[in-house]
Amino acid sequence: MKLMTQRTLLGLLGTLLSIPAWASGEHGHGHHGHDEAEHGHHEGHTQISESFARESGVRIETVGPHTLQLSERLYGRIRPNAERVTNVRAPYPGEIAEMKVSIGDRVEKGDVLAQIRSRESLETYALRAPLSGVVTERLRNPGEFTGSEPLLVVQDLSEVWVELLAYPEQSTGLAVGQTVRIKASEPGAERTATLDYIAPQRLPANQGTRLRASLNNEDGLWAPGQRITGEVLVEERNVPLAVRRSALQSFRGSTVVFARVDDTYEVRKLELGERDKDYVEVLDGIAPGTEYVTENSYLIKADILKSGASHAH
Repeated sequence: MKLMTQRTLLGLLGTLLSIPAWASGEHGHGHHGHDEAEHGHHEGHTQISESFARESGVRIETVGPHTLQLSERLYGRIRPNAERVTNVRAPYPGEIAEMKVSIGDRVEKGDVLAQIRSRESLETYALRAPLSGVVTERLRNPGEFTGSEPLLVVQDLSEVWVELLAYPEQSTGLAVGQTVRIKASEPGAERTATLDYIAPQRLPANQGTRLRASLNNEDGLWAPGQRITGEVLVEERNVPLAVRRSALQSFRGSTVVFARVDDTYEVRKLELGERDKDYVEVLDGIAPGTEYVTENSYLIKADILKSGASHAH
């Protein structure tokens, strides 16, 4: 009887020892147990407390509709506004008695630029600035004689032209009146203007089309000859679902975002469509109203990869 009892106890103990770990509720990573059943259809997930996520700079937004600003990127240069450039000529021929300005000088309309001694009357008269601007060329010096040729060039650079080039494949959809965002390589050099001219003919060399916008330059930020980029807004398109481009991460060969469900962050593989500079259309992979990580998503990715690596051993 005692022997039978010992065998029975050994049998029961063996049965207990054969129970798998998941049934006992004890496993090394508390956020990968029962969650695997709930979230098993996603590639990976991790659990992070709200306070830790907030302190780490993780930012959350909700997936929903958005209006994409579809644009065409063009390249070009800053040019002087040809309607604000004046070749200053002496009204009467004579000898230049004095030049009062040099290249780079700022002048106001009516300022004296030079003193000219008339060849006919021998009287000296003042040559005045026909507009406010900057002296960009000085073509004559004191003692020289002047006739009909220019003495000086004055440019009003308070407004400049942006000249852009569109190649044939970029021309579709471009139209006068569209908004163009002008950018230069200098920090803070960004401004919005309106496309006001599209050349009717193409350039023979490259079949490109010249476009132009007028740009306020009262602060002197834009210099003629400066290289710039122009983002021309060609279409606004409403899409039912979009996410921020800053949220996108590459994960195991796919483009993903990380959705938040309570304290759990899950991988969502996305199929993407049109995009603008900030948002991208989502065709499939995430439901409307889902919360997702928009900033510091690389921290979530690193934690999921670390959790996956620990389970692989």
